[in-house]
Amino acid sequence: MFRPRCFGIATVLLATIVLVGPEVTFGDAGSNSAQPLATVNGETITTLDLDVLLASQPRPKPGEDVASLSPDGVLRRLVENRLIEQEGYRIEVDKRPEVRNQVWDLRRHKGMMALLDSVSRQERHAEDEQLQNALAETAIILRVSQILRKDEASALAMLDSLKAGIPFAELADKYSQDTTSVIQAGGDLGWARQDLFIPAFSEVLQTMSPGQVSPPIETERGWHILTITDWRSETAGQNEAMELAILEKAKESRVMGSIEQYVQSLMDKYDVKIDSTLLTTLDYGSDDAAVNQALQTSDALLVTMPWRSMTVRDFTMEIRFQHFHGLANKPDAAQLRDESLHEWVTELLLRHEASELGFDSTPALDLEAEAFERRLIRETVLGMVLDFKFAPTEDEVGAYYEEHLDAFRSAPEFRVDSVIFKTESAAQTFRQMLSDGATFNWLATNTPAVAERKPESLSGWMQPSYLDMKASQVQRGAFFGPHEMGEFWAVGEIIDVKESKPMQLNDCRNLVLQAMRQEQMQTAVQRAIQQLRDDADIEILDGARQLTAARTEAWLGRPLDMP
Repeated sequence: MFRPRCFGIATVLLATIVLVGPEVTFGDAGSNSAQPLATVNGETITTLDLDVLLASQPRPKPGEDVASLSPDGVLRRLVENRLIEQEGYRIEVDKRPEVRNQVWDLRRHKGMMALLDSVSRQERHAEDEQLQNALAETAIILRVSQILRKDEASALAMLDSLKAGIPFAELADKYSQDTTSVIQAGGDLGWARQDLFIPAFSEVLQTMSPGQVSPPIETERGWHILTITDWRSETAGQNEAMELAILEKAKESRVMGSIEQYVQSLMDKYDVKIDSTLLTTLDYGSDDAAVNQALQTSDALLVTMPWRSMTVRDFTMEIRFQHFHGLANKPDAAQLRDESLHEWVTELLLRHEASELGFDSTPALDLEAEAFERRLIRETVLGMVLDFKFAPTEDEVGAYYEEHLDAFRSAPEFRVDSVIFKTESAAQTFRQMLSDGATFNWLATNTPAVAERKPESLSGWMQPSYLDMKASQVQRGAFFGPHEMGEFWAVGEIIDVKESKPMQLNDCRNLVLQAMRQEQMQTAVQRAIQQLRDDADIEILDGARQLTAARTEAWLGRPLDMP
């Protein structure tokens, strides 16, 4: 089910409003730019449908096969999608609760986001005296190092070692379990403004002096021990990165403040009543069976609004939805309880107001909701087609294995000659020059952007999965890449291949069964689509192939190079 609230309203607000980039819309519903490509049983397929289809799949990387994007192939997929959708509407899949609820949830969520965007837009773009004053503030800049351990016991053992006089940097280098690329020697996290560390760190750092060591701090990554290795005071104007961080934080504070005020105005407008006294008695941190039973069955009113109310039983279900394992024995259960109620009330108010103001029924959102509904219908109809019994006999399994012996081979091993680049664009340029006919050795020698030739990580024999390749792509002289390797991008040429050998049936039985089922699924889908095609009136319009090719190439960012 489409349930955006599982991320929490605060997370949604920050990710979608405060940190949002250029505004992106589904499409200009009022535009006349959509051009017809085909008709299926009298229903027109347009370039808008094509745009939706292209946007639903990952854009191929340079060098990847784009045969599936041929104009004929794309038009065929558009037609087949429409046939499946029409069948779904014929059997009223769109009226099923699971489909209707997901489409409605999409509308409510998008409408709420549009409302919040309109509320916060003025605050988000304001550059007034308050923001300028923030840039003139002097802040404490800290250089911090850390030791990360996955459990509290080993973190406490690190503290004992520090008390025994072992240098912090030495323990960090030997025992810190943080493998992220930003960690430098001695566990150095670099410089940052004191209040711009994550909250769990910032709260502790404010109480520390240089050279002091923190107690273990728990986060989702494990247990952290911090020490301040250096500090300085600095104004925002001295540091561009700091200036940007301060501006973003000030804008975030302004936006969140305006939203909180707006939500409060809605509570006043709709006379929302919350029984705070009752709320404080709800002990979700208890593991007493009788207490939990009462929470699950109580019909006492907790929240009342003009259009709905919430009982303790309703809220208990909401708590279970947000906190799957419950709040029993959690020391912050009361805080989480109050936050959950605040999120529930906030989202309900915003969704209601968005609907009242028409934010959930704009032309652009109508198009997005229709596309989403059509996708759900296709998935449901195909699920019905694929709902068949799969129970092959031993003889059938054996026969299939013998007929497709080449498909059940161990992965081939190969060696490569390779180079790595610091940027993806440089790697893509190198890869394109290989595709245009340049030899690898010459190009590797004469390309200044090459960061390293024959990196150690790509030496020796390897399997296709190591470079995200398919076994069929492993051929002597074949090129690969750009392949992401942490902070670098690799491009190379296969210089040697060890031929693979067929596996024994007992060793690949699951693969055989998987292939048999996949083949039966493809056959079932093809048969169903062919039946729909046989009974349909389909017309590909004049110029559709050229228009599809041009639109696809614009999305792809390069020519298709097809006849």
